[in-house]
Amino acid sequence: MEGFWRRLGMEIRRLSPEEHDRRLADVSHMPHALAAALVAMQEEESLGVAGNGFRDMTRIAAGDGGLWRDILIDNQDNLRESVRRLRGRLDELLERLEAGDREAVKKWLDGASARRQAMWREGE
Repeated sequence: MEGFWRRLGMEIRRLSPEEHDRRLADVSHMPHALAAALVAMQEEESLGVAGNGFRDMTRIAAGDGGLWRDILIDNQDNLRESVRRLRGRLDELLERLEAGDREAVKKWLDGASARRQAMWREGE
């Protein structure tokens, strides 16, 4: 089976089922839940000024609700932990915004930018 995936150009990684589910909660299930939340929170009037960033961020929210319901429920323990960690990161931003600390907001954003750029350099 590994030979089949390698011939298709895939990189094979061996993970325990628990590790697989934990990691997928962060990089697959959480993005889907986040996209759905971003769509759900919008007022109709806001959609008229939405641009490519919003469209790109929410593309996956158009997925099949029944399929994603099952995925989120089946991996809910890991997803709940992912939600808590995301909420912590958003709370960091909220604290900086409430303090009006422009430099802290920039540092928060720059940290994410550097991490994102490094993620794709490593994965190429």
